[in-house]
Amino acid sequence: MLRIARLKCGAATFVVAALAFTAPAAAQPRIDVSILPQKDTTFEPLPSDIVASFGEGRFLESVIVLPNGGLLITEAIGHAIWRVSQTGTRTQFHRSDIQPVGLAVDIDGRIMSSGRTADGTGAIFVFRDDGELDRTIPIEGAQFLNGITLVAPGQLLVADSGAGTILKVDTETGEARIWLSGGVLESHPDRSPLLPAVNGLKLFDGSVYVTNSSRMSVLRIPVIGPDHRAGEPETVSEDVVLDDLAIAADGTIYGTTHIFDSVVRIEKDGSVTTVAGAEQGVAGSTAAAFGRRAEDRNTLYVVGDGGFYLDPENPVAANVVAIDAGEPGLSLAASLSHLAYPGMERAASMAVVRCVTASGSDERRRAAAPDYTRFLELNITRIAFAGQVYGDGREAEPTARLYFMHGLDEARAEAMMEGSPYFTEGVYSSCDAEPFDVMLGSMIGAVAWPDEVSRDR
Repeated sequence: MLRIARLKCGAATFVVAALAFTAPAAAQPRIDVSILPQKDTTFEPLPSDIVASFGEGRFLESVIVLPNGGLLITEAIGHAIWRVSQTGTRTQFHRSDIQPVGLAVDIDGRIMSSGRTADGTGAIFVFRDDGELDRTIPIEGAQFLNGITLVAPGQLLVADSGAGTILKVDTETGEARIWLSGGVLESHPDRSPLLPAVNGLKLFDGSVYVTNSSRMSVLRIPVIGPDHRAGEPETVSEDVVLDDLAIAADGTIYGTTHIFDSVVRIEKDGSVTTVAGAEQGVAGSTAAAFGRRAEDRNTLYVVGDGGFYLDPENPVAANVVAIDAGEPGLSLAASLSHLAYPGMERAASMAVVRCVTASGSDERRRAAAPDYTRFLELNITRIAFAGQVYGDGREAEPTARLYFMHGLDEARAEAMMEGSPYFTEGVYSSCDAEPFDVMLGSMIGAVAWPDEVSRDR
Protein backbone atom coordinates (compact mmCIF):
# COMPACT_ATOMS: atom_id res chain seq x y z
CA MET A 1 0.00 0.00 0.00
CA LEU A 2 1.23 3.50 -0.79
CA ARG A 3 2.06 5.49 2.32
CA ILE A 4 0.56 8.95 2.49
CA ALA A 5 2.55 11.84 3.90
CA ARG A 6 0.48 13.95 6.28
CA LEU A 7 1.07 17.20 8.10
CA LYS A 8 -0.76 19.36 10.59
CA CYS A 9 -2.03 22.90 10.18
CA GLY A 10 -3.94 24.05 13.24
CA ALA A 11 -6.72 21.54 13.80
CA ALA A 12 -6.57 20.19 10.27
CA THR A 13 -4.77 17.13 8.97
CA PHE A 14 -3.87 17.41 5.29
CA VAL A 15 -3.40 14.56 2.87
CA VAL A 16 -0.67 15.34 0.34
CA ALA A 17 -2.02 15.43 -3.20
CA ALA A 18 -0.19 16.28 -6.41
CA LEU A 19 -0.35 18.73 -9.28
CA ALA A 20 -0.14 16.60 -12.39
CA PHE A 21 -2.32 14.36 -14.51
CA THR A 22 -1.11 10.78 -14.82
CA ALA A 23 -1.18 8.25 -12.01
CA PRO A 24 2.32 7.53 -10.64
CA ALA A 25 3.95 4.14 -10.43
CA ALA A 26 6.10 5.22 -7.45
CA ALA A 27 5.49 3.70 -4.02
CA GLN A 28 6.23 6.90 -2.10
CA PRO A 29 4.62 10.34 -2.16
CA ARG A 30 5.93 12.10 -5.22
CA ILE A 31 6.56 15.43 -3.48
CA ASP A 32 8.29 15.66 -0.11
CA VAL A 33 6.21 18.38 1.53
CA SER A 34 8.32 18.30 4.68
CA ILE A 35 11.08 20.28 2.96
CA LEU A 36 8.74 23.00 1.67
CA PRO A 37 8.77 26.18 3.82
CA GLN A 38 4.96 26.35 4.00
CA LYS A 39 3.84 29.21 6.23
CA ASP A 40 2.17 28.24 9.52
CA THR A 41 -1.48 29.24 9.66
CA THR A 42 -4.36 29.12 12.09
CA PHE A 43 -7.31 26.90 11.20
CA GLU A 44 -10.61 28.79 11.22
CA PRO A 45 -13.05 26.79 9.09
CA LEU A 46 -15.85 28.63 7.34
CA PRO A 47 -19.33 27.11 6.89
CA SER A 48 -19.27 24.70 3.96
CA ASP A 49 -21.27 22.01 2.18
CA ILE A 50 -20.40 19.34 -0.35
CA VAL A 51 -22.49 20.27 -3.39
CA ALA A 52 -21.56 17.26 -5.51
CA SER A 53 -19.23 14.30 -5.26
CA PHE A 54 -17.58 12.68 -8.25
CA GLY A 55 -16.39 9.78 -6.13
CA GLU A 56 -12.92 8.31 -5.81
CA GLY A 57 -10.25 8.36 -8.48
CA ARG A 58 -11.41 11.51 -10.28
CA PHE A 59 -9.26 14.57 -11.08
CA LEU A 60 -11.28 17.79 -11.10
CA GLU A 61 -8.91 20.48 -12.32
CA SER A 62 -10.69 23.81 -12.96
CA VAL A 63 -14.00 25.47 -12.19
CA ILE A 64 -15.80 28.55 -13.51
CA VAL A 65 -19.26 29.94 -12.75
CA LEU A 66 -21.46 30.74 -15.74
CA PRO A 67 -23.80 33.75 -16.02
CA ASN A 68 -26.77 31.46 -15.31
CA GLY A 69 -25.18 30.42 -12.01
CA GLY A 70 -24.18 26.90 -13.05
CA LEU A 71 -20.64 25.55 -12.70
CA LEU A 72 -18.38 24.18 -15.41
CA ILE A 73 -15.63 21.81 -14.25
CA THR A 74 -12.83 20.16 -16.20
CA GLU A 75 -11.91 16.56 -15.51
CA ALA A 76 -8.46 16.36 -17.07
CA ILE A 77 -7.84 12.62 -16.86
CA GLY A 78 -11.41 11.88 -17.91
CA HIS A 79 -11.20 14.11 -21.01
CA ALA A 80 -14.45 15.74 -19.96
CA ILE A 81 -16.07 19.00 -18.95
CA TRP A 82 -19.06 18.80 -16.60
CA ARG A 83 -21.97 21.08 -15.78
CA VAL A 84 -22.93 21.13 -12.12
CA SER A 85 -25.96 23.06 -10.88
CA GLN A 86 -26.03 24.94 -7.58
CA THR A 87 -28.06 22.03 -6.19
CA GLY A 88 -25.50 19.44 -7.33
CA THR A 89 -27.13 18.05 -10.47
CA ARG A 90 -24.37 16.88 -12.82
CA THR A 91 -24.55 16.65 -16.62
CA GLN A 92 -21.86 16.21 -19.24
CA PHE A 93 -20.96 19.36 -21.18
CA HIS A 94 -18.22 17.87 -23.38
CA ARG A 95 -16.26 14.66 -23.75
CA SER A 96 -13.78 13.79 -26.49
CA ASP A 97 -10.14 12.85 -26.97
CA ILE A 98 -8.90 16.31 -25.94
CA GLN A 99 -7.56 16.94 -22.43
CA PRO A 100 -9.20 20.10 -21.00
CA VAL A 101 -7.34 21.85 -18.17
CA GLY A 102 -8.04 25.56 -17.53
CA LEU A 103 -11.41 27.24 -18.05
CA ALA A 104 -12.59 30.77 -18.81
CA VAL A 105 -15.78 32.41 -20.03
CA ASP A 106 -15.79 35.42 -22.35
CA ILE A 107 -17.96 38.45 -21.72
CA ASP A 108 -20.34 37.19 -24.43
CA GLY A 109 -20.68 33.81 -22.71
CA ARG A 110 -18.34 31.75 -24.92
CA ILE A 111 -16.58 28.93 -23.06
CA MET A 112 -12.84 28.43 -23.55
CA SER A 113 -10.41 25.87 -22.20
CA SER A 114 -6.67 25.35 -22.25
CA GLY A 115 -5.23 21.88 -22.60
CA ARG A 116 -3.90 19.34 -25.07
CA THR A 117 -5.18 17.76 -28.26
CA ALA A 118 -5.23 13.99 -28.70
CA ASP A 119 -1.68 14.04 -30.08
CA GLY A 120 -0.38 16.09 -27.13
CA THR A 121 -0.27 19.51 -28.83
CA GLY A 122 -0.98 22.43 -26.51
CA ALA A 123 -4.15 24.24 -27.57
CA ILE A 124 -7.00 26.56 -26.68
CA PHE A 125 -10.46 25.10 -27.24
CA VAL A 126 -13.57 27.24 -27.90
CA PHE A 127 -16.95 25.60 -27.30
CA ARG A 128 -20.50 26.25 -28.44
CA ASP A 129 -23.25 26.66 -25.85
CA ASP A 130 -24.25 23.02 -26.28
CA GLY A 131 -20.73 21.76 -25.53
CA GLU A 132 -19.72 21.03 -29.11
CA LEU A 133 -16.11 21.96 -29.87
CA ASP A 134 -16.26 24.98 -32.17
CA ARG A 135 -12.58 25.84 -32.66
CA THR A 136 -9.18 24.47 -31.74
CA ILE A 137 -6.30 26.96 -31.60
CA PRO A 138 -2.97 25.07 -31.54
CA ILE A 139 -0.16 26.79 -29.60
CA GLU A 140 3.20 26.06 -31.17
CA GLY A 141 5.88 25.03 -28.67
CA ALA A 142 3.56 24.97 -25.64
CA GLN A 143 4.73 22.63 -22.90
CA PHE A 144 1.87 22.54 -20.37
CA LEU A 145 -0.99 25.03 -20.80
CA ASN A 146 -2.66 25.49 -17.45
CA GLY A 147 -4.60 28.42 -15.93
CA ILE A 148 -6.32 30.95 -18.21
CA THR A 149 -8.10 34.25 -17.69
CA LEU A 150 -9.84 36.79 -19.87
CA VAL A 151 -7.81 40.01 -20.24
CA ALA A 152 -10.15 41.62 -22.81
CA PRO A 153 -13.09 40.38 -24.90
CA GLY A 154 -11.70 37.68 -27.19
CA GLN A 155 -8.25 37.91 -25.55
CA LEU A 156 -6.88 35.30 -23.15
CA LEU A 157 -3.84 35.12 -20.92
CA VAL A 158 -2.63 31.53 -20.64
CA ALA A 159 -0.12 30.08 -18.18
CA ASP A 160 2.41 27.65 -19.65
CA SER A 161 3.52 25.90 -16.46
CA GLY A 162 6.21 23.92 -18.23
CA ALA A 163 7.86 26.86 -19.99
CA GLY A 164 7.45 29.40 -17.18
CA THR A 165 5.65 31.86 -19.47
CA ILE A 166 2.32 33.61 -19.82
CA LEU A 167 0.94 33.76 -23.37
CA LYS A 168 -1.61 36.14 -24.83
CA VAL A 169 -3.99 34.44 -27.25
CA ASP A 170 -6.48 36.11 -29.60
CA THR A 171 -9.36 33.67 -29.80
CA GLU A 172 -10.67 35.29 -33.00
CA THR A 173 -7.49 35.24 -35.08
CA GLY A 174 -5.68 32.41 -33.28
CA GLU A 175 -2.58 34.57 -32.82
CA ALA A 176 -0.50 33.66 -29.75
CA ARG A 177 2.52 35.51 -28.39
CA ILE A 178 4.52 35.64 -25.17
CA TRP A 179 3.05 38.18 -22.75
CA LEU A 180 5.65 37.67 -20.00
CA SER A 181 8.35 35.06 -19.39
CA GLY A 182 11.27 34.05 -17.20
CA GLY A 183 12.39 34.73 -13.65
CA VAL A 184 9.51 34.75 -11.20
CA LEU A 185 7.33 32.70 -13.56
CA GLU A 186 9.76 29.79 -13.78
CA SER A 187 10.24 26.79 -11.50
CA HIS A 188 12.33 27.01 -8.34
CA PRO A 189 15.65 25.31 -9.19
CA ASP A 190 15.84 23.37 -5.91
CA ARG A 191 12.28 22.02 -5.75
CA SER A 192 10.48 19.05 -7.22
CA PRO A 193 9.87 19.34 -10.97
CA LEU A 194 6.37 18.04 -10.26
CA LEU A 195 5.46 21.40 -8.71
CA PRO A 196 4.19 23.56 -11.58
CA ALA A 197 5.69 26.97 -12.15
CA VAL A 198 3.25 29.72 -13.23
CA ASN A 199 -0.14 28.14 -12.64
CA GLY A 200 -3.36 30.02 -11.78
CA LEU A 201 -4.31 33.41 -13.27
CA LYS A 202 -7.02 35.87 -12.17
CA LEU A 203 -7.72 39.55 -12.92
CA PHE A 204 -8.33 42.15 -10.25
CA ASP A 205 -8.18 45.96 -10.25
CA GLY A 206 -6.15 46.31 -13.44
CA SER A 207 -3.64 43.56 -12.62
CA VAL A 208 -3.22 39.85 -13.21
CA TYR A 209 -2.70 37.82 -10.04
CA VAL A 210 -0.53 34.76 -10.68
CA THR A 211 0.33 31.71 -8.59
CA ASN A 212 3.72 30.04 -8.97
CA SER A 213 3.37 26.72 -7.15
CA SER A 214 7.06 25.83 -7.40
CA ARG A 215 8.22 29.17 -5.96
CA MET A 216 5.35 29.20 -3.43
CA SER A 217 4.42 32.75 -4.39
CA VAL A 218 1.58 34.93 -5.61
CA LEU A 219 2.47 37.72 -8.03
CA ARG A 220 0.66 40.84 -9.13
CA ILE A 221 1.38 41.95 -12.72
CA PRO A 222 -0.12 45.27 -13.90
CA VAL A 223 -1.91 45.34 -17.26
CA ILE A 224 -0.71 48.45 -19.09
CA GLY A 225 -2.10 50.40 -22.04
CA PRO A 226 -4.62 49.63 -24.78
CA ASP A 227 -2.52 46.68 -25.97
CA HIS A 228 -2.60 45.13 -22.47
CA ARG A 229 1.18 44.95 -21.96
CA ALA A 230 2.64 43.27 -18.88
CA GLY A 231 4.05 45.57 -16.21
CA GLU A 232 6.68 44.75 -13.62
CA PRO A 233 5.72 41.74 -11.44
CA GLU A 234 5.40 42.29 -7.70
CA THR A 235 5.30 39.54 -5.08
CA VAL A 236 2.25 39.81 -2.81
CA SER A 237 2.53 36.48 -0.96
CA GLU A 238 5.30 33.99 -0.23
CA ASP A 239 5.77 30.61 1.45
CA VAL A 240 2.31 29.32 0.56
CA VAL A 241 1.84 26.72 -2.19
CA LEU A 242 -1.17 27.67 -4.27
CA ASP A 243 -2.58 25.94 -7.31
CA ASP A 244 -5.43 28.32 -8.19
CA LEU A 245 -6.96 31.41 -6.61
CA ALA A 246 -10.16 33.42 -6.50
CA ILE A 247 -10.32 37.08 -5.48
CA ALA A 248 -13.04 38.74 -3.43
CA ALA A 249 -14.37 42.17 -4.38
CA ASP A 250 -12.20 43.82 -1.69
CA GLY A 251 -9.00 42.13 -2.89
CA THR A 252 -8.84 39.26 -0.38
CA ILE A 253 -7.29 36.18 -2.02
CA TYR A 254 -8.69 32.69 -1.53
CA GLY A 255 -6.26 30.00 -2.68
CA THR A 256 -6.38 26.24 -3.19
CA THR A 257 -3.22 24.57 -1.91
CA HIS A 258 -3.66 21.16 -3.61
CA ILE A 259 -0.72 19.34 -1.99
CA PHE A 260 -1.67 20.71 1.45
CA ASP A 261 -5.31 19.71 0.97
CA SER A 262 -6.78 23.02 2.04
CA VAL A 263 -8.20 26.42 1.13
CA VAL A 264 -6.48 29.48 2.56
CA ARG A 265 -7.44 33.13 2.85
CA ILE A 266 -4.68 35.69 2.25
CA GLU A 267 -5.44 39.15 3.58
CA LYS A 268 -4.10 42.32 1.99
CA ASP A 269 -1.50 42.56 4.78
CA GLY A 270 -0.16 39.12 3.80
CA SER A 271 -1.55 37.19 6.78
CA VAL A 272 -2.82 33.69 5.98
CA THR A 273 -5.66 31.68 7.52
CA THR A 274 -6.78 28.16 6.59
CA VAL A 275 -10.55 28.26 6.04
CA ALA A 276 -11.18 24.67 4.89
CA GLY A 277 -9.37 21.35 5.14
CA ALA A 278 -9.80 17.68 4.34
CA GLU A 279 -12.67 17.33 6.80
CA GLN A 280 -14.62 19.92 4.82
CA GLY A 281 -14.21 17.80 1.67
CA VAL A 282 -11.52 19.81 -0.16
CA ALA A 283 -8.98 16.97 -0.45
CA GLY A 284 -6.53 17.77 -3.25
CA SER A 285 -8.06 21.24 -3.73
CA THR A 286 -7.21 22.42 -7.25
CA ALA A 287 -9.39 25.42 -8.15
CA ALA A 288 -11.90 27.94 -6.82
CA ALA A 289 -14.44 30.43 -8.14
CA PHE A 290 -17.01 32.76 -6.59
CA GLY A 291 -20.72 32.53 -7.37
CA ARG A 292 -22.24 35.12 -9.71
CA ARG A 293 -25.89 35.39 -8.68
CA ALA A 294 -27.54 37.17 -5.76
CA GLU A 295 -28.13 33.94 -3.85
CA ASP A 296 -24.52 32.71 -4.02
CA ARG A 297 -22.40 35.82 -4.47
CA ASN A 298 -20.64 35.10 -1.17
CA THR A 299 -20.10 31.43 -2.02
CA LEU A 300 -16.68 30.11 -2.98
CA TYR A 301 -16.90 26.92 -5.03
CA VAL A 302 -13.88 24.61 -4.68
CA VAL A 303 -12.99 21.47 -6.64
CA GLY A 304 -10.21 18.93 -6.14
CA ASP A 305 -8.83 15.50 -6.97
CA GLY A 306 -9.39 13.74 -3.65
CA GLY A 307 -5.69 12.86 -3.41
CA PHE A 308 -6.01 10.51 -6.40
CA TYR A 309 -2.69 11.40 -8.00
CA LEU A 310 -0.61 10.70 -4.91
CA ASP A 311 -2.34 7.49 -3.87
CA PRO A 312 -4.45 6.02 -6.69
CA GLU A 313 -5.14 2.88 -4.63
CA ASN A 314 -6.70 4.77 -1.72
CA PRO A 315 -8.16 8.07 -2.89
CA VAL A 316 -10.98 9.88 -1.18
CA ALA A 317 -13.86 11.46 -3.08
CA ALA A 318 -13.22 14.32 -5.46
CA ASN A 319 -15.82 16.90 -4.43
CA VAL A 320 -17.38 20.19 -5.36
CA VAL A 321 -17.55 22.15 -2.10
CA ALA A 322 -19.42 25.39 -1.44
CA ILE A 323 -17.75 27.58 1.21
CA ASP A 324 -19.54 30.57 2.70
CA ALA A 325 -16.81 33.21 2.45
CA GLY A 326 -19.02 35.90 3.96
CA GLU A 327 -18.01 38.35 1.25
CA PRO A 328 -18.74 38.60 -2.48
CA GLY A 329 -16.48 37.79 -5.37
CA LEU A 330 -15.69 40.09 -8.26
CA SER A 331 -17.99 40.11 -11.27
CA LEU A 332 -16.54 39.33 -14.71
CA ALA A 333 -17.35 42.83 -15.96
CA ALA A 334 -15.72 44.46 -12.92
CA SER A 335 -12.57 42.36 -13.38
CA LEU A 336 -12.04 44.11 -16.73
CA SER A 337 -11.67 47.54 -15.13
CA HIS A 338 -8.32 48.10 -16.90
CA LEU A 339 -9.99 48.33 -20.31
CA ALA A 340 -10.31 51.79 -21.81
CA TYR A 341 -13.46 53.77 -21.13
CA PRO A 342 -15.04 54.32 -24.56
CA GLY A 343 -15.88 57.97 -23.95
CA MET A 344 -19.24 59.66 -23.67
CA GLU A 345 -21.38 61.15 -26.40
CA ARG A 346 -24.44 63.32 -25.90
CA ALA A 347 -27.49 61.09 -25.98
CA ALA A 348 -29.05 61.25 -29.44
CA SER A 349 -32.82 61.60 -29.67
CA MET A 350 -34.16 59.59 -32.53
CA ALA A 351 -37.36 58.08 -33.84
CA VAL A 352 -37.70 54.48 -34.91
CA VAL A 353 -40.35 53.67 -37.52
CA ARG A 354 -41.66 50.13 -37.88
CA CYS A 355 -43.27 49.45 -41.25
CA VAL A 356 -45.18 46.17 -41.42
CA THR A 357 -45.18 44.26 -44.72
CA ALA A 358 -48.66 43.71 -46.16
CA SER A 359 -49.73 40.17 -46.91
CA GLY A 360 -49.47 39.19 -50.59
CA SER A 361 -47.47 42.28 -51.56
CA ASP A 362 -44.56 40.58 -53.34
CA GLU A 363 -45.56 41.73 -56.82
CA ARG A 364 -46.16 45.31 -55.65
CA ARG A 365 -42.78 45.29 -53.88
CA ARG A 366 -40.93 44.25 -57.04
CA ALA A 367 -42.63 46.98 -59.07
CA ALA A 368 -41.97 49.70 -56.47
CA ALA A 369 -38.40 48.66 -55.59
CA PRO A 370 -36.50 51.08 -57.92
CA ASP A 371 -38.47 54.13 -56.70
CA TYR A 372 -38.24 52.94 -53.07
CA THR A 373 -34.46 52.49 -53.09
CA ARG A 374 -34.03 55.92 -54.73
CA PHE A 375 -36.29 57.41 -52.05
CA LEU A 376 -34.01 55.99 -49.34
CA GLU A 377 -30.86 57.22 -51.10
CA LEU A 378 -32.25 60.76 -51.25
CA ASN A 379 -33.06 60.64 -47.52
CA ILE A 380 -29.81 59.02 -46.43
CA THR A 381 -28.81 61.98 -44.23
CA ARG A 382 -31.93 61.46 -42.11
CA ILE A 383 -31.62 57.69 -41.72
CA ALA A 384 -29.06 56.50 -39.18
CA PHE A 385 -29.58 52.89 -40.20
CA ALA A 386 -32.41 50.70 -41.42
CA GLY A 387 -32.99 47.03 -41.94
CA GLN A 388 -35.33 44.12 -42.33
CA VAL A 389 -37.01 42.08 -39.61
CA TYR A 390 -37.58 38.37 -40.24
CA GLY A 391 -40.34 37.26 -37.94
CA ASP A 392 -40.36 33.75 -39.40
CA GLY A 393 -36.62 33.25 -39.83
CA ARG A 394 -34.18 34.36 -42.51
CA GLU A 395 -35.45 31.85 -45.05
CA ALA A 396 -38.82 33.63 -45.09
CA GLU A 397 -39.71 37.04 -46.48
CA PRO A 398 -39.23 40.05 -44.16
CA THR A 399 -42.25 40.75 -41.99
CA ALA A 400 -41.29 44.36 -41.27
CA ARG A 401 -38.58 46.97 -41.67
CA LEU A 402 -37.15 49.32 -39.06
CA TYR A 403 -35.92 52.83 -39.83
CA PHE A 404 -33.90 54.73 -37.21
CA MET A 405 -34.23 58.44 -37.96
CA HIS A 406 -32.24 61.34 -36.51
CA GLY A 407 -33.21 64.98 -36.75
CA LEU A 408 -36.90 64.09 -36.97
CA ASP A 409 -39.54 63.77 -34.30
CA GLU A 410 -41.95 60.84 -34.36
CA ALA A 411 -44.65 62.63 -36.35
CA ARG A 412 -42.27 63.76 -39.08
CA ALA A 413 -40.52 60.39 -39.23
CA GLU A 414 -43.82 58.57 -39.59
CA ALA A 415 -45.03 61.01 -42.24
CA MET A 416 -41.77 60.57 -44.17
CA MET A 417 -42.15 56.79 -44.37
CA GLU A 418 -45.85 57.05 -45.22
CA GLY A 419 -44.68 59.07 -48.23
CA SER A 420 -42.32 56.29 -49.37
CA PRO A 421 -43.17 54.26 -52.49
CA TYR A 422 -43.52 51.09 -50.45
CA PHE A 423 -46.29 52.65 -48.36
CA THR A 424 -48.08 54.45 -51.17
CA GLU A 425 -48.02 51.32 -53.35
CA GLY A 426 -49.37 49.08 -50.59
CA VAL A 427 -46.19 47.11 -49.84
CA TYR A 428 -46.51 48.31 -46.23
CA SER A 429 -49.79 47.91 -44.40
CA SER A 430 -48.73 50.38 -41.69
CA CYS A 431 -45.83 52.58 -40.55
CA ASP A 432 -45.74 53.59 -36.89
CA ALA A 433 -43.08 55.71 -35.15
CA GLU A 434 -41.87 55.64 -31.55
CA PRO A 435 -39.26 57.73 -29.72
CA PHE A 436 -35.82 56.13 -29.46
CA ASP A 437 -32.80 57.27 -27.45
CA VAL A 438 -29.32 56.01 -28.30
CA MET A 439 -27.53 54.63 -25.24
CA LEU A 440 -24.30 53.11 -26.61
CA GLY A 441 -22.86 51.20 -29.52
CA SER A 442 -20.00 50.69 -31.91
CA MET A 443 -21.77 52.90 -34.46
CA ILE A 444 -21.27 55.93 -32.21
CA GLY A 445 -18.05 54.53 -30.71
CA ALA A 446 -19.07 55.53 -27.21
CA VAL A 447 -21.64 55.37 -24.45
CA ALA A 448 -24.37 57.90 -23.81
CA TRP A 449 -24.62 57.85 -20.03
CA PRO A 450 -22.71 59.99 -17.53
CA ASP A 451 -19.06 59.20 -16.95
CA GLU A 452 -19.61 58.35 -13.31
CA VAL A 453 -21.93 55.47 -14.15
CA SER A 454 -19.07 53.50 -15.69
CA ARG A 455 -16.15 54.97 -13.80
CA ASP A 456 -17.44 54.64 -10.24
CA ARG A 457 -16.91 50.91 -10.10
